[in-house]
Amino acid sequence: MDRPRAGRGRAEVRVSARSADGLHLFGLLRGNRSDRRDDRSRPVCDPDDRGDDRHAARAHAVRAPAGVRHYADHRASGGDERGGGHRLRADQGHPASVHLGRGFGDGGLLCGLWAAGRSGAAFAAGRGIGRGVQNPTPSRGPLTIWFAAGGSGGHLYPALSVAEALRRRVPDVRCAFLTSGKAIDGQIVGADWVRYPVDVRPVGGSPAAWHACALSLLRERSRMGVFVRQSPPDVLFAAGGIHTIPVVVQCQRAGVPTVLFNPDAAAGRANRMLARWVRRVFVQWPVSIATFPAACRVEVTGCPVRPAFGRLQRGDAHRALGLDPSRRTLLVTGASQGASSLNRLVVSLTDFLVARRSTWQVLHVAGAADEALVRTAFERAGIPGRVIAYTEKMAEATTAADLVLTRAGASTLAELAAAGRASILLPYPYGRDRHQYRNAAVFVGAGAARMVVDRVDPALTRPELVRCLEHLMADDDVRSRMGHAAHALARPDAAATIAESLLNMAAARPRAPAPDCMEETCIATR
Repeated sequence: MDRPRAGRGRAEVRVSARSADGLHLFGLLRGNRSDRRDDRSRPVCDPDDRGDDRHAARAHAVRAPAGVRHYADHRASGGDERGGGHRLRADQGHPASVHLGRGFGDGGLLCGLWAAGRSGAAFAAGRGIGRGVQNPTPSRGPLTIWFAAGGSGGHLYPALSVAEALRRRVPDVRCAFLTSGKAIDGQIVGADWVRYPVDVRPVGGSPAAWHACALSLLRERSRMGVFVRQSPPDVLFAAGGIHTIPVVVQCQRAGVPTVLFNPDAAAGRANRMLARWVRRVFVQWPVSIATFPAACRVEVTGCPVRPAFGRLQRGDAHRALGLDPSRRTLLVTGASQGASSLNRLVVSLTDFLVARRSTWQVLHVAGAADEALVRTAFERAGIPGRVIAYTEKMAEATTAADLVLTRAGASTLAELAAAGRASILLPYPYGRDRHQYRNAAVFVGAGAARMVVDRVDPALTRPELVRCLEHLMADDDVRSRMGHAAHALARPDAAATIAESLLNMAAARPRAPAPDCMEETCIATR
């Protein structure tokens, strides 16, 4: 694509005919608006597609949101019939990829990805992807479940818990994790499970960021199409996040039963968009039901946590972490990747913590970026306890704690409920939809936690936090009541409930032959 040239004359943007077909399916290009009024009643998918009868039938049921252009109208409404490209004046707005974001909220992005059958095939063929791949003939084979989750521990840990519950029920089940490309995802998933990174660029505020996001979504959609045809799962479990969109789209096109998991009190942007296409939505709390469209089938299951939560003894947890069992423990954690503003806030509290070092110790999970900063501050002040960057022993850490100072991530709150621990919650201050504030409100309303607003500047947050710490660290009875209130919110059977639902869906679907080594399939589709 050539960028428009600056100047007074009319500059033009040339897009190849192949690319223009794909872009029109998103409603990304703004030229030739004369036919847009009639497009809203057209089906998104091409009903003349002779590929899959189910896909063609689905095409008549799925309607395009406002602004999404029909594939068949492209050449008649402005595409170069000789393949020379589609022309747009430079004054017609932002780059095409910017309009991808404008359709994000109303499902335009997902409709476009779903409908781009022909353009997606051309896109894949242009890159040499998927040539000669045929749909497998269904037959009975090993049970295969995919988990599209990642980007943070809050997305991955519940998925891992469900996978472990499935393995306990069906020892030979094949589970594959389709995660983001972040290093933390590989660290959490580990070597026990198959992992396939889905490299979707994050959504940004600049036109360049939108452009990169759009191209990465198209690329991964094509790759996932090959992967689904080569090794189709029996069921897909999606935990939200933009990198799950290509996975859900291709599994839905292939008729794979798909469920969505939303652990937050309010549905995220990607989950709101995906919910209308999946068979079932699992949520942690009843308050989440109202945040999804009324037509969605929503089931309250709770948030799966690892079995160790709620089963460990406090003495065993102290020994596993090298803590002093004679002192009470304050656990500070910013979740799997740490929290910079929380770390700086705790560093500003060293004088407060030193005054209580005879009866309290601190276990601080700081993240790799701030580990040295926090450790140096604690060592200089003589605060007893430990500072670590990351731990896989969060069940031991939560069990050892008498009070927890943390963010309000949905998975973190589920673990606090399972362990029955009192907490002070500082919700993530930068969330666009303030989802952690809504999560915290559930615990505060139940009497299980206190909430302090993180104002980013430690000098502004410190006074309120100090008052809260003084009260809770001095009163064992209050902490005990808060812990019991938190435990009342726990659903220890969440993983088993979701695993049972996945098995029931898989039982109703003929299984396709799986490859001998799923790792080889993952590598072959990269």
